[in-house]
Amino acid sequence: MANGVTTEWEDIHVKHGNYVEREKVTTLAETYQQAIQKLDEKQDSDDDFFEDDEFTKQYKNQRLQQMMEQAQKKLYGEVYEISRDEYVKQVTEASKDRFVVLSLYQDYIIESLKLNEVLQELAKQYKEIKFVKMVATKCIENFPDDQCPCFIIYKDTKAVSNIPFIHKLRKITFASIEDLLISQGVIPKPVEEDEQYEEIKDKLKHPYKTNNVKDVDDEIDDREYSHKVQFQKPK
Repeated sequence: MANGVTTEWEDIHVKHGNYVEREKVTTLAETYQQAIQKLDEKQDSDDDFFEDDEFTKQYKNQRLQQMMEQAQKKLYGEVYEISRDEYVKQVTEASKDRFVVLSLYQDYIIESLKLNEVLQELAKQYKEIKFVKMVATKCIENFPDDQCPCFIIYKDTKAVSNIPFIHKLRKITFASIEDLLISQGVIPKPVEEDEQYEEIKDKLKHPYKTNNVKDVDDEIDDREYSHKVQFQKPK
């Protein structure tokens, strides 16, 4: 008889106090179910745990610091038309603590005008970035028209990027130009930080989780395939 399994006769004597009840032996299936239940309970409790854990506190403090630094910067919210005489002050010097995006355009090039309209919308959303524009030939003498519209991006009083004929590289839409500026590091991408936070949080909550676990059906398919290859009739 298996360990922990009692007879009806023994159960009657235990009930009347004649026998001492034997300790019940937990089966493997019961142990497995208990383990699953504990893991589920731990996962549910982790949601509360992560509200006040040290990692979350550091993350929140870091993001708060970033928002405070951003709030202290001067905000703009529009695209400014500047002259050559204003270049040093409005572009070079203004880039000491922020990005400055200069749009070089020509009035008769439709793509230039359309890009400036998109920049106006971007300026409203990203007010910490300074957007300015100039007629290309008023900024740089003999500037080629076929390179308009063109971006010159400044940071720390230096030109860090020069992007000519933007209309040939990108669609002149809000999303496309926004993505272009993200790729240049002008517009921050906080979504990546949030994804990294979620990834690290997931690893802390599930330390034994792995993406290399093979599905049972895949293993069966592999065995079937290997079996077929092994016993394939020679040609």
